[in-house]
Amino acid sequence: MSSQHWSDHAFHAIHKGKHWEVCEQQPPISPVAPGVQYGQSVIEGMKAYRRADDTINVFRFDAHHARLAKSLTQLHLPAIDEALFQHAIESVIAPASQWEQPSPSDILYIRPIVYGLGGKIFPAADELNGFSVYVAAIGSHLKEECHLRLFEDVTRTSLYGLSSAKSASSYAPIIARKTAKAGFTDIWYDPTTGVIEEADTSNVFFITDEGNVITPEPDHRILHGITRASVIAIFQEELGMEVVERKITVEEVIKEVRSGKIKECFLTSTGIGIQPCHSISLDDATVSFGSNELTLKVRHTFMEIIQGNNQNFTQWNHLIPCQQWKKQDILN
Repeated sequence: MSSQHWSDHAFHAIHKGKHWEVCEQQPPISPVAPGVQYGQSVIEGMKAYRRADDTINVFRFDAHHARLAKSLTQLHLPAIDEALFQHAIESVIAPASQWEQPSPSDILYIRPIVYGLGGKIFPAADELNGFSVYVAAIGSHLKEECHLRLFEDVTRTSLYGLSSAKSASSYAPIIARKTAKAGFTDIWYDPTTGVIEEADTSNVFFITDEGNVITPEPDHRILHGITRASVIAIFQEELGMEVVERKITVEEVIKEVRSGKIKECFLTSTGIGIQPCHSISLDDATVSFGSNELTLKVRHTFMEIIQGNNQNFTQWNHLIPCQQWKKQDILN
């Protein structure tokens, strides 16, 4: 594969109605394939981290496989058992060259994709499907300054939509919006109720002056992020802080940031990890958050777990020995 963003080596398999068959080349995708024509495709977003002891940590492998399995069921795509999923992931992250594109990094983003390949005229599941895994060495996507904008021009999903599945259709509104503003990350909310949902590709958390952590409660409009779940566990089990999942309105956030009751805000996703936020805007009004103290603390703990420097939550780490290449092979 030749790409500006993804590495050269990918994994591919085809399902023809009985079982998955690994193939050398990317499956041909017709414009009338259900994955293109009707959006019958599922994605996952995972990360592998290169550790100092020359092991690779595929973070929360089991949770990502479980979420993929649920999404496949929702989109009527064939199941992928854990053995095949593990083989696919490990085959694309092992070569040293994979950690060089688009630029050398100790962090590898992993994109499993499952998609309909058949060509039926009307929307329906087909026996012909594809499974691919691409990767890219991306480094850190954290911003020095993260500014939020409350956004209502396009609704992310419907109340009983597919946002609980990680489907391609969940991301189309991000591209479809007409008023993306440079330098801002959009916080989506339901314009009929004012209830906040999530950010562009992230979940959102707020921390009050009393040390309470609140985040929108999950429903069919909100993706159940794996980094989100990890952060909740760290707050509750490592830091001894309660996390409240409930409805949060735009009015409440603006009022309580202005009054100083909401001190901190951060975003979570596989891509960015834990991103501190500095301000939030609605129309012409912009208000700033007070600090990032607890956000930075939970992010530090999160990275310690990934790097093996915290012995709690070791079940989150899926370690792969990689003795055939050394760190200098990818960074020199």
